[in-house]
Amino acid sequence: MLFRLSSDIINEYMKNLDQWILNKEKHLEKDFVFSDFISAMNFANKIAVEAEKLSHHPNLNISWGNCKVEIWTHDINGLSDRDFILASVIEKIYGK
Repeated sequence: MLFRLSSDIINEYMKNLDQWILNKEKHLEKDFVFSDFISAMNFANKIAVEAEKLSHHPNLNISWGNCKVEIWTHDINGLSDRDFILASVIEKIYGK
């Protein structure tokens, strides 16, 4: 069962992420920058593979040199542990 995280826990988890923000909907969000469109698309495809493995799917907005990622748990309309796990996985993909 998924539980909505408290603000205190969210703030603690945010300390472990690099430059992610809470947007106005209180979802995790980050813009990842690339040198061209195909690099942003390749990144998005790698995210898709890992998201399928975790059965947790972010919103991706891909444009030239950019992939904006937005994550939240739809079932609880808030943030759960799974969102921070996925954000960490995405950070590792970007770091490769």
